[in-house]
Amino acid sequence: MREKILQVKTFGSFSMIYDGKSLFGRKVGETQFASMMQMLIHERKKGVSRDRLEQELFGEREVENVHHALQSVIYNAKKRLEKAGLPDVNYIEIRNGVVYWNDEIKVQEDATEFDQIYNRIKHEKNPDKKIKDLEKIFEIYTGEFLVKRQSVIWVAIEARRYEDMFRECVEEATDLYADTAERYFEERGLKPSKRLLDSLNQLGNQVMHSYDVLDNIQHNLEEKGIPKGAYLCSYPTFRGIYHHLVRMLERSGQSIYLMLCTIVDSKGRPMKEGAMLEGLAKRLEESICTSIRNSDVVNHYSKGQYLVLLINTTREDCAVIQKRINYKFLTDRQRTGVRYYVNSVVYEKDL
Repeated sequence: MREKILQVKTFGSFSMIYDGKSLFGRKVGETQFASMMQMLIHERKKGVSRDRLEQELFGEREVENVHHALQSVIYNAKKRLEKAGLPDVNYIEIRNGVVYWNDEIKVQEDATEFDQIYNRIKHEKNPDKKIKDLEKIFEIYTGEFLVKRQSVIWVAIEARRYEDMFRECVEEATDLYADTAERYFEERGLKPSKRLLDSLNQLGNQVMHSYDVLDNIQHNLEEKGIPKGAYLCSYPTFRGIYHHLVRMLERSGQSIYLMLCTIVDSKGRPMKEGAMLEGLAKRLEESICTSIRNSDVVNHYSKGQYLVLLINTTREDCAVIQKRINYKFLTDRQRTGVRYYVNSVVYEKDL
């Protein structure tokens, strides 16, 4: 016989389900029962002080005997829980001035599960396991924490905490997916699948921000630190920038070139493996980034290749840039080199 668990949902909407039945029927409402249960369930490990719970339930209202009023709310809650089919136990206990949910009734709260998985992600080293946990986070976080009660201070604080954690997970997942895409290039010579790229776009779309003012939004958008050299980014980001620039071409009139830099051996053959390649690639990266403008964009496409978007430049400028890169990359006795391929980026109306 399966164990019956009280399932509590706090993200996006609030619900409490026991044995397939809602404790609230079709409408939850902002009742004292709901307010008390939200706080007691969410903080069931440490409990809630009686004074704090009384403040939550009665606020500044004049109540003749607030302790007695709390006892009445708890008594009515117990009757309601028993009527909903929960086992006949002392659901809510007061010990030494602290109110606790009785752990005889097992609870599965989505917010608690979110915290547990988030903490596991922070210490997980295996990228495959981490991605699975991140995907669980995205399944759980279906909206803001107790979204209809964010005028309440403790709820607003928790809602902001979960939103920040979720945004951090999205950023980490994006990096992991980007790393996976780059591994495809480096290890198998394959482009990332459409499914993988679609997953990246979906992750970005899952971030729902709280209402904010423009100054704060702009501050969060700003690049941290002083930009040094060209913009080095992952392939999915590079691809997004490329799409955006192509759309702008029709109106801007700019000329944009896409350049592929490939490390070759002494016989002019592309280098795909080897002990030397990592060091050569790093040196090429530095040579590229310091030979072009801050507004240009670079991606480490494969172990021995870099993609470069040269914005508002000419074919002649591309040749000059190649000479600059060679000057910084090549040494007197170096037998390896760089082969360059350059294409003009064009806007096509009928794609």
